[in-house]
Amino acid sequence: MNEKLGVTTALGLFGLVVSASYLRSYWGAFDIDVFQFAGLTDFAKLAVYPLLMSTLGWGIGLFVSMLLFRVSESQETAGLSVSGAARLRVAAVASVVLAPLPILIWSKPWTWIACIFLASPAIFQVSDLPVSRRYIPASSRRFTAVLMFAAFPLLAALGGALSAEGLKMGLSPRIVDKQGVAADLMGTPDHPLMYIGYVNDTFVIYETQTGSVVLVKQVDNAPLILKPNPKRDISFSGFLKVLGLTHHH
Repeated sequence: MNEKLGVTTALGLFGLVVSASYLRSYWGAFDIDVFQFAGLTDFAKLAVYPLLMSTLGWGIGLFVSMLLFRVSESQETAGLSVSGAARLRVAAVASVVLAPLPILIWSKPWTWIACIFLASPAIFQVSDLPVSRRYIPASSRRFTAVLMFAAFPLLAALGGALSAEGLKMGLSPRIVDKQGVAADLMGTPDHPLMYIGYVNDTFVIYETQTGSVVLVKQVDNAPLILKPNPKRDISFSGFLKVLGLTHHH
């Protein structure tokens, strides 16, 4: 019973970490500390989407690995040699040092992918620990599970960074109509108003024309109107632009 309670508590805390990763990455791109505005209830509502997407990604990744990487029982239970384990420890220490560097040097969404790649030796080291072997004896399944589990916060942060970057470029699915509460804001068809979010009875809107973030209090007689974005780009080249790998004009 105590062990189950501990696992449940750990999963709950992990969910909060994943949620915080997404929210910090998304709102932080606009220099907004959302944690000053959102309570625990708002926190859960704001982060339910990244949690669902991360869980879906984990399930798909684990399923694909089971189909593609079939190994024998002897290979599944075999451990690393002494020299191999020593090299892995050195690589794990190096990866812990190197993994944050892309994020610190470049402020682009693709750096989160680089971070996951650089952290893989440390993740492999964690998958080889006795506690990991206890719960998942099969080595290939264990590494995939630990990889996806460790990547959850990073993938959530990547999702937040992609959403924020696409919004800044004016490529989000919906834009704010210049009516109602947004009538006096700076926006044109070429530089639309973008909807960042809603916290503490306040609409947060981004002006792509000025690069400003505007906080607008909700009022009953002046609604916020969202409409489809005619310039939304869902092509692969559009994804590369948002990822920061190609230049956006």
